[in-house]
Amino acid sequence: MADKKKLRKKRAREHTSAAGRQQALPDFQVKEYNYVLRILPQDSTLLDTYREQLAAGTAGFAEVYYNFLFDNPDVAGVLYSYEKGGGDVGMLVRRELESMLASITGSAGNNRESDLVATGGALFENCFRPVWVIASYNLLTSYMSRLIAELEIPPGDKTTLESVINTLLLRDMGLTMEGFWRASHETVHKELVHVADDLGTVEDLLSGIPQYVWSVDIKSNKVVYANYPLQSLYSESLEAPIPCLADTHTDDQQQLLSTWQNAVSGNHNYAEVRMSLAG
Repeated sequence: MADKKKLRKKRAREHTSAAGRQQALPDFQVKEYNYVLRILPQDSTLLDTYREQLAAGTAGFAEVYYNFLFDNPDVAGVLYSYEKGGGDVGMLVRRELESMLASITGSAGNNRESDLVATGGALFENCFRPVWVIASYNLLTSYMSRLIAELEIPPGDKTTLESVINTLLLRDMGLTMEGFWRASHETVHKELVHVADDLGTVEDLLSGIPQYVWSVDIKSNKVVYANYPLQSLYSESLEAPIPCLADTHTDDQQQLLSTWQNAVSGNHNYAEVRMSLAG
C-alpha cells in the first residue's frame, strides 16, 4: 500500500511539472478571445449577482460528469489505465471539474487563461481525446441551461445570464484546446527531432561503407535517397531506377535491368556486373 501511495505522489508531481511547463498564453491571444467572443466587464457583474445560487446549483454536475466519463468505454479505459499506472482518478476528475466550473463559481484565479492552457496540456498527456473535452463542455452547457431555467430570477436576467455563461464556457473550452494542441505539437516536434537524430546516425553509418546505396520511389520512378559515396559520383543527376546504369559495361546493362525488375516484383536477386566509375 505504501508503495502504491508513493507511485501516486510521483505521478501527481509529474503532472504538476508537466502543467508548469505549459507557457502562459500571450496577452494578445487572451484579448482576442475576449474581443471575438464579446466578453465584457459587465458580464462579471451579472455573474457576481447570482454567483452563490449558481455555485450551489453546480454541485449536482459532479455526478453527471462522473457518469459521462465511466459510461463511455473508451474514456473509462483511459481512466483505469491511469489508475493502474499509479494515478489518482478521483483527483484527476476533481481537478478537471474545478477547471470547468471555475468561471461559473468564481474560483478562477488571476491566471485563469494560463491555467486552462495547462489543463489542456495535462489532458493530452493523460491520453484524453479532443472530442471528450468538447463533449464535457457540451454536457456542462446543457446542465447550466436547465439550472438557470429553474432559478427564481427575472426572465430578462435568465436570458442574459445563460448567454454570458455559454460564452464563457466556449472561451474556456477554446483555451483548454489551445493547451491540448500545444502539448500535441510539442510531442510531435520532439519525435521529429529524435527521428532526425536517428537518421543522422544511420546516414553517418551508410556514408562510411564501401557500397553504393540508394532508394527509389517505384511509382514516380525517382531516386529518393542515395548515400554519400553515390552522391559524390553523381552530384548533378541521379537517374532512376539505377543511377550507375550508364557506367555499367554495355554487355551487362540488360542483366542489371532484368535483376532490378525481378527485385521490384518481390523476388530476391543478385547480379555481378562490370562497371567503370571514374567519378
